[in-house]
Amino acid sequence: MLVTDERQYTDEGENDYMPNHAEDSALDADAFESKSKHEPPTIGQRIWRFFFKSALAREEDQQTRMLELEKAIETYPDAAVNYLLRGELFLDMRDTTAAQLDFEDALVLVEEQYQTDRWGIAAQAIRDRALQGLQQIR
Repeated sequence: MLVTDERQYTDEGENDYMPNHAEDSALDADAFESKSKHEPPTIGQRIWRFFFKSALAREEDQQTRMLELEKAIETYPDAAVNYLLRGELFLDMRDTTAAQLDFEDALVLVEEQYQTDRWGIAAQAIRDRALQGLQQIR
């Protein structure tokens, strides 16, 4: 038999492919496991994980979003959109008291923004979403 790197051929001809499982089965399993751990997920896997997240993954996402929004509010305390997004996150987390406070803060800030901006479309959208959030609470 002629042994090569990837395949093992019989003496009858190179077209008779016979995989070399006996010698490297343990190495192949280890290589496959380590390779699969380091490969990025496929598109299908990413889509599946996006739509069907585990409870732990959703909680981790919420915590990450909360930290980012708190940093954004610290950096830009006059941006109504940050309060709106945090209010929506609180609503998702079923903390209606905190959500209501953030929606009300967003409404106050967006009124000031609406008066000073030349383009009121963004301010109107923030206002509408904050009012919708308050309606969901009630």
